[in-house]
Amino acid sequence: MTRENAKALLPTIEAYANGETIQFLARGKDIWEDLDHPSFLAGENYRIKPKPREWWIVGDTHFRNVHQVMGWSANHNGAEIFHVIEAP
Repeated sequence: MTRENAKALLPTIEAYANGETIQFLARGKDIWEDLDHPSFLAGENYRIKPKPREWWIVGDTHFRNVHQVMGWSANHNGAEIFHVIEAP
């Protein structure tokens, strides 16, 4: 491993030490996989698992009927407000 490789991996290794989940992208695949015990080999693709994104969507009853909404909703001045969290 070169010093440049070590510098590039350092934030990921620190995140792993702090309890974050590390993911690996195998060559020829397009799906990131969670790792229980990453080896941090030079030249491999590692990343810190992204946190799920969240949105607030303002819609009406038509929105609820057209889209399968999973999450929290409230009614405000005749419009529904939906809190949507991305599935991991």
